[in-house]
Amino acid sequence: TALLPPKAQAGWLDYPVPGNLLRKGENHLEFRLAPSQIAEKKEAWNVVYEGGEIPAHPWQRAGTADRCVIERRDDSLLIADRGIQGGDYAFFNYRGAVTADEEVVAEARVKPMSGWSSLVVENGVHYGEIQIFTDRIRARHCGLEYRMDAGAAFHTYRYVSQGTDFKVYVDGVLRIDGTNKLAQPVHAGRRGVGFGAANSPNVGEALWKSVKVRIPTKTLHDVALAIKYERK
Repeated sequence: TALLPPKAQAGWLDYPVPGNLLRKGENHLEFRLAPSQIAEKKEAWNVVYEGGEIPAHPWQRAGTADRCVIERRDDSLLIADRGIQGGDYAFFNYRGAVTADEEVVAEARVKPMSGWSSLVVENGVHYGEIQIFTDRIRARHCGLEYRMDAGAAFHTYRYVSQGTDFKVYVDGVLRIDGTNKLAQPVHAGRRGVGFGAANSPNVGEALWKSVKVRIPTKTLHDVALAIKYERK
């Protein structure tokens, strides 16, 4: 249900919410920017991680700690999944406002060492994952891959997705064209970008020099719902 236009009040935008819209339990609010409100800055990154430090906010760590290793290696970050039990994986996630109908770009400079590591994009509808092996890169769930000597040196991998389309560039050259190939449903409507090593029962290790994320978004600083009761 679309709300009526807001009024500016004491630094807030005040939207009137009809009482009959509210339900006992969870109530979901959704905010969308009109296309004219989104600045077109093609090379402006929303989030940039530079290797050599442990990722901090807004990155969130996921996975086990006892059988996975995350440590600094000079100007890079070693992420290693060395466990084969359930829940063994090592990832960092940025839970940004990624949507299926808008373009999202995730770029990482990586050198795989063994097994496989991944760059993941979840847009609330579709799940996209590029697996990086030492001898190839592969788009998980759709079977597309490109063979290369990925383990010999650092390479820059750029994943671009929108709708059901995705493309993967290696050092600026298109290597996987996934037009209309993005079909894997995302879990629980999750949104964001993640990077890290494998998942059980597989293992993997890689050095990460940088990770960048670009999504067409603006910052919503706070939301509050005020309810006023009237005696009858």
